[in-house]
Amino acid sequence: MKEHSENISAVKFAHNGELNLLSKHDLPVFMCNEKGIILEHNLAFAQFMGGHEGSLVRSSFFDFLLMPDKRKVEGSFLEVYASEKESDTLSIGIMFDHKKINRVRLILSAIVSQSGENNILGTIIEMSEISKIETKYDDLMDEFDMIQEIGNIGGWTFDSEAVDFSFMSRQLLQILDFDAKDSKRPYHSLLSMVDDDDCEAFKGIFVARQKFGTNEHLFKIRTRRGIKRHIRSTSKVTKLKKGKIIEVKGVFQDVTNLVKMENYLRNIAYNDLITKLPNLNYLEKQFKQYREQLDSFESLYLMIVHPLKLKDVNSFAGYVIGNEILKQIGNRIVSIMPENAIVAKSRGSKFAILIHSVQEASGIEYLAEEVVKLGQDPYDVSDLELFIKQVVGISKCENKEMKFTELYAQANLALKYIDPVNGDYKSFLPNLSIENFKHLSLANDLKTAISKQQIFSYFQPQINIHKGVITGAEVLLRWNHPDWGLVNPDEFISIAEETGVIIQLGDFVIQKTCEQLSKWKNSKLKDLTLSINVSRFQLVHKSFLTTLKEIIAKHQIDTRLLKIEITESYLFGDDRLARDTLVQLQKMGIKVEIDGFGTGYSSLAQLKTMPFDSFKVDRTFVREVTRDKFVAVIANMLINLADEMDVGILVEGVEKKEEIAYFVNRGCSIFQGYYFSKPVALDQFEAYYHTFEFTKDEEKEKLKFIEKNQRKFYRINLHVPLAVELKLTKIGTELVDINSRLIAVDNIGPGGLRFNCDIDFPVSKKMLMNFSTSILDEVFSVNGTIVRKTESDDSNFSYGVEFELSETEQQLVLNLLNKLQLHIKTHRFSPNYDVYHYI
Repeated sequence: MKEHSENISAVKFAHNGELNLLSKHDLPVFMCNEKGIILEHNLAFAQFMGGHEGSLVRSSFFDFLLMPDKRKVEGSFLEVYASEKESDTLSIGIMFDHKKINRVRLILSAIVSQSGENNILGTIIEMSEISKIETKYDDLMDEFDMIQEIGNIGGWTFDSEAVDFSFMSRQLLQILDFDAKDSKRPYHSLLSMVDDDDCEAFKGIFVARQKFGTNEHLFKIRTRRGIKRHIRSTSKVTKLKKGKIIEVKGVFQDVTNLVKMENYLRNIAYNDLITKLPNLNYLEKQFKQYREQLDSFESLYLMIVHPLKLKDVNSFAGYVIGNEILKQIGNRIVSIMPENAIVAKSRGSKFAILIHSVQEASGIEYLAEEVVKLGQDPYDVSDLELFIKQVVGISKCENKEMKFTELYAQANLALKYIDPVNGDYKSFLPNLSIENFKHLSLANDLKTAISKQQIFSYFQPQINIHKGVITGAEVLLRWNHPDWGLVNPDEFISIAEETGVIIQLGDFVIQKTCEQLSKWKNSKLKDLTLSINVSRFQLVHKSFLTTLKEIIAKHQIDTRLLKIEITESYLFGDDRLARDTLVQLQKMGIKVEIDGFGTGYSSLAQLKTMPFDSFKVDRTFVREVTRDKFVAVIANMLINLADEMDVGILVEGVEKKEEIAYFVNRGCSIFQGYYFSKPVALDQFEAYYHTFEFTKDEEKEKLKFIEKNQRKFYRINLHVPLAVELKLTKIGTELVDINSRLIAVDNIGPGGLRFNCDIDFPVSKKMLMNFSTSILDEVFSVNGTIVRKTESDDSNFSYGVEFELSETEQQLVLNLLNKLQLHIKTHRFSPNYDVYHYI
């Protein structure tokens, strides 16, 4: 329609008396006088009327009209001719060839000829053309409406002078749920629906404070039918008059579903789905805000509440009951907390409470006592009355540099020192012990250990004695900590579970293990099976199977060479999700092995439903099997059980020939333990594989590294251990102040000593230790560093220490030890002699 109007205007204003200009236009065009006599026309008009160019000149245009239309056109001619109208448009019927009638639209315009006479210019548009244009317009509008409907968007134009909308799209009217009454004064109708808190923001869309460019606002409305909607406005100033806004155009989008989704995701991110309490993510977020306000707060504390024995409840009553108790515990804690406390659900069955502005330490202790008292009343669930004792660990944020993970680790560490029978709460002290110091250090550094490439795999061989070959290996993580050296998984896996790093760590192990299997494809090790330990946290995590499948597909490995080890206690109770995951693993061709079998809670009835391919006889049975008849009976039962169930059996933790012989004589063939090899690095494992030999007649211990004797001084072997206070004094360049630990020294000399301990220290010159005791009534205090370490399979360690002494100190030590050696030679010790002191 717009295109035709432009053509007509061009004819009207370009006409200069030379009517041959009409021939330049495609539409039928003619010029006539006020009586309807045609003075000129173009070829398109002649063709339309059934003639040829010029053939209709001097004809009366009225003769082609039907009688009803003739009077209407005559009237319009007179009005246009007399300039009462600039132009007029009529729908009429034209008859040509005296029989054909065509409905057209006639557009009449006044025109002045070259001689100055007023004439009338007529343009004919066939209704079929108009229909095409209108149809195309309607199609475009339908498409536009559909796009708006899909995006829940409606367009509008706002007249700032009239203070009202001059246009609202059909989709917008639907979004706003407008009726006929609302459409009369749409701005005021919409304003009445806007939430009171958003009225100012809504008004700002249309007033002078609008920024030039695109503006965005959010507001809420409640429609006439009571439906609450969230609306996002995007607008732009489109007309100005002397710097004043005249017109604003924009769109309103219904983002209600988007807001609901954002709220849902926020709820998942910051709330616990079982207890409906905030989670640790939210608590950490609040901690960061409070930490910055430490100058104005008098204090900032964290309490961790641990309901004891709740795992046992889950085991015998099921997780539904356990979850209900968790809710009740959370509700009770919230009910006694002051306004300055935030109660959150922590990991496992624990709760965490962040408290600021506590007047004195006694205030936090009072709250801890109140929490402990909550366990004195029973929890009523499904006709059960259960008493759940609760203990509380407390830590305090000392400065603005303290991290939440550090604060949490301190409170969690305090829990470990509470007597589970008689204890109630305990506060963290900076110098609790060497063990605590190490625990905190590991907890702080674990999150970045993978990205810093400090975590790597060790391999402990698994031997088939009957065939005399290595069949596989268990993959065991080691952490090469910059201060603590090689850290065993026994120390950092529990920390990973407490801090949430276990999923990332588990994915890392799977990735590295599959990567190694892929590298062995074309080597002699291609048939080896690798076993990896999977925690329950991984097993029930929603991404576990997906991630595992993606990694397997990436490295194209044979799933039969991969074994998943699960601790028996993970499968105790009604944990269907874990079991379903194990079933899926077996369907993928992956073997499932139960670790620590015989030490958990599984009943024979439960074993029938457990999806597994083999189990490991726990090392606690292996050590005692040759000297404890009761343990031997249990071991025999386990072997018979494996035979009856037709599952594999692996004996782990073997250190002596006698242990191997016992199980071999009872049909076992697969072994793992220090008798063959401790866990070693990849290159050492590959070397061990290539040189391995084992026969019944001649057993060779492999991969046993003999230390060179580098001692410069004599040593005294102490038949009765010497009690010595061990204190860490320096790590790297940092001085530390940690409580001392009593150790047993069984060998000492002027150059160093040997001691036994269950703490895993690194062999490192960076860690300086002080050793002090009393020998023959004289004070003995020296500094030294660990230069050698021997580990047994029961996680005990023997350390060789080299003293750091000046020449004067060395002479004093030498003189004292000479006296000690003479004393030992000339004195006998009675059986009841104090085994830790030389007097």
